[in-house]
Amino acid sequence: MAIHDALEPDRIVVGVESARGLDVLRRLYAPLLEAGAPLIVTDIRTAELAKHASNAFLALKISFANALARVCEHAGADVTTVADIMGADPVSGVPSSTRVSGTAATASRKTSPLSNTSRSASGTPSPC
Repeated sequence: MAIHDALEPDRIVVGVESARGLDVLRRLYAPLLEAGAPLIVTDIRTAELAKHASNAFLALKISFANALARVCEHAGADVTTVADIMGADPVSGVPSSTRVSGTAATASRKTSPLSNTSRSASGTPSPC
C-alpha cells in the first residue's frame, strides 16, 4: 500500500520560498504530476502544518472508529451497520469509505486495521 500511495498520491503539497525552489520541485514531481496528481503550492510552514494536521485528523478518526467498535461490541450492535448509517448522513461529513470491523477500524484506504483493545486468553476483547 505504501508504494502504491507514493507512486499514485492523492495530492502533492510543497512548501516553497522561491520560484527556483518551486521549479526544482515541479521537475522532481513531474512524472506524478503528468499522471494527474494535483500540486498544492504554499509556504513551508503551511505545508508542514497541513501534514501534521492531516496526520492528527487521521489518528482522531481511527481512535473514534475503535471506540465506536468497542461501544457497539458491548451494546451488541452491528458496528458495520452503524458505520454505514453514519456514512449515509451527508451532514456529518463521515465518508462512506470509513469502515469498522469488530474492534478494528480502517479510517481510510491508507490505513491498516488498528485496534485499541487486547484479547484475553479466551479471545474476548478487554480494554487496554
